[in-house]
Amino acid sequence: MLCSWVYVSHKHTESLKTIYFAYFHSTIKHGIISLSYSSYSKNMFTLQQKTVRMIGAKPRNSSRDLLKETGILHLPCEYIISFMDITVNNQEKFHTN
Repeated sequence: MLCSWVYVSHKHTESLKTIYFAYFHSTIKHGIISLSYSSYSKNMFTLQQKTVRMIGAKPRNSSRDLLKETGILHLPCEYIISFMDITVNNQEKFHTN
């Protein structure tokens, strides 16, 4: 675990959110297309949920509301955005009928 389960103030929540985006989110973004069909994708999704819960949720509560509050996207949403970004930026490489 990255840290123990504690309730943190708003100031510390922002610090943890910054750490999340600096470390975990950047790691996800760099490997999301290559790891999307991997057996590790479920592990990454679970790890993302645990990491987000550390920002401010209770250990066994759903992280869905916290994801909305913090503006963090689930791993499948990140995959869709990354795939669409690649598609839009490389349209000349795709042939249409």
